[in-house]
Amino acid sequence: MSIEKTSIFFCTWNCNAEHPDKCSKEFRSIFDFEKKDAPDLVVIGFQELVDLDFKNTALTAQKQEKAKKAWREFILDELIAVTKQGYVFRKDKNMVGVLLMIFIK
Repeated sequence: MSIEKTSIFFCTWNCNAEHPDKCSKEFRSIFDFEKKDAPDLVVIGFQELVDLDFKNTALTAQKQEKAKKAWREFILDELIAVTKQGYVFRKDKNMVGVLLMIFIK
């Protein structure tokens, strides 16, 4: 059995119920690692994926799915653009207003 080092980048981001296009400039700054230092795993926790009002907490599935898809595509595009390496989306876990996404190289 061989043991290999694995690098993990973990961060959280408060979306404030915004679409990625509205905060992409600020978000890009978190991927400031160079190609040689690009992590094997990227784990991002999103807060306030949608407005946390009664309507969204009760009837959240469709709205959260739309937001989740937009952020997943944005993150994947940014990772590939910044690192010039092949990342793929692996898994997500969604709770009301909170989302965890994992991308692997």
